[in-house]
Amino acid sequence: MRPKNVKALYDKIAVKYHQNRSKAPNDYTELPKIIELAGNVKSKKVLDLGCGTGKHAKEYLKKGAILTGVDVSEKMIELAKKSCKNQGEFLLADFEKIKFEKESFDLINASFSLHYSKNLNHLFKQFNSWLKPNGRVIFSISHPMQYYLKIKDFDFSKSKKYWFRLNTYDVEVFNYYHPIGKYCESFISNGFQLNTFVETIWTEKKHKIPNAVIFEIIKIN
Repeated sequence: MRPKNVKALYDKIAVKYHQNRSKAPNDYTELPKIIELAGNVKSKKVLDLGCGTGKHAKEYLKKGAILTGVDVSEKMIELAKKSCKNQGEFLLADFEKIKFEKESFDLINASFSLHYSKNLNHLFKQFNSWLKPNGRVIFSISHPMQYYLKIKDFDFSKSKKYWFRLNTYDVEVFNYYHPIGKYCESFISNGFQLNTFVETIWTEKKHKIPNAVIFEIIKIN
């Protein structure tokens, strides 16, 4: 039986997901690019939403960030704490429901997590509130081409929940696919402007198909 929500999904697949992570392209494509875009984060307050096993959190901590990680899966939080050697603060919570004080963070990191939300407008409204003036969000989503390769009769035009298999991780997951334009409309209408847009490609593969899209956006009002 398929899990009914994100918490149940990742509590179920956490161990296998963690064990197979090194076989997937993200550590060689998406992760280094996000850390590059983050730049100097020493003594900056960074919020890692959907922190998973702590891969990004670990890199931010190495760079001297004051890190807070959030994940809805207890097993993922356990793995993140272990990976980060109990540095940083990790909160077990649904990032769509969690509350923070206004202007608490300099940077929000969201790696492959926003596509678990139906309501992008709500998320970007929250992000605007949580960020300090000129604060940034760096977030990644699966490249639309990846859905097209995995899902029969995939429709690029509509927001919809899809189940599919991540072969390199040997797990089945779901996402709420949203067209790229929907992300842009949501963050622009909530006081952000686009600074950087990147499509990452695993160059070691024969077919140079992008695996992720990364946005860096800045709070302007």
